[in-house]
Amino acid sequence: MRPDIDVKYYYGKFIEDANKAYDINKEDYDNLINLRKRLYRLVANKKAIINEFFNLDINNIGDDNEINTVDFDACRSKTRTSEFATTDVHKRLTYLNFLKYLQVQKNIYGVSQSLKLEERKKRLTIAEYRKLVQRFYNYGVMKCILEGYAYQVAGGLGNILCNRWKVTSKKPVIDFNATNKKKREILAAGKKLYNEDEAAACKLRGIKYDGVPYKVYKTNDYYYEFKLIDNSRYKNVNIKFERKDRMDFKYRGMSQGEIAAICKTADDIYRTKFDMRFKLGILLAFEPMSYLNFIRNAEQKEYSLGAHNSQNRQRFQS
Repeated sequence: MRPDIDVKYYYGKFIEDANKAYDINKEDYDNLINLRKRLYRLVANKKAIINEFFNLDINNIGDDNEINTVDFDACRSKTRTSEFATTDVHKRLTYLNFLKYLQVQKNIYGVSQSLKLEERKKRLTIAEYRKLVQRFYNYGVMKCILEGYAYQVAGGLGNILCNRWKVTSKKPVIDFNATNKKKREILAAGKKLYNEDEAAACKLRGIKYDGVPYKVYKTNDYYYEFKLIDNSRYKNVNIKFERKDRMDFKYRGMSQGEIAAICKTADDIYRTKFDMRFKLGILLAFEPMSYLNFIRNAEQKEYSLGAHNSQNRQRFQS
């Protein structure tokens, strides 16, 4: 079944929003330019008294580069002194007009930067948009979670984080790495993997079954959990976070330990194209002490008070 909303829809909304933001910023920019022209006419021939009062050395008030170097906060502080209060009213008006000129110039710079950004966003192709989205989620979000933060999902859906809990049951579980290794060894030796249905059929007919058991079990002292918490959109619904497995074919056939050995920094791990759980395994092999990122309370018990308390969990919002 195809999803109702895919990346093409979000790309369309992205371009639509960029066009709207560009138009709004362009209108603001034009208004600021007109206001600056009016203010310039009021202060253009008052350079001498402006330089004297504000301790400046301006050669041309109309030079944007020169005006952008003026410290607005320092000039504003001068207008709050007794010297300003006792000066001639016409000069005070000139000083205030110059101060407003500086503020408008500062706003023009900010709006012009926004215009450049929106212009770039408007011209973004869908292929470029896909790459940005992939990089954000594959690198940015996963780095956030694997550094022990909670990633806040938009729309009130909650926070995704990774927790480390102690195992209360000693029931053995399958060791997937060891199991896969044993499966490869059995197949490489030309032998047959054990199949429960085939074994039952052979037993029923009194035939010897030659399948080799391959499952390897282990007992864990702890486990890691990726969880969605603090959902505020659907308060009466139990929302479950499902993680999807994904492989980086560049490292096909390599174990987590082997991949960790060729990574120079943790950032190299975050940039791989594996899913979160596999990246977690690489990170723990690369830096064993990184497990401390995921401890939420001293007892490491899932249902202990404070396990999901905001004071014990660092948060991150994109």
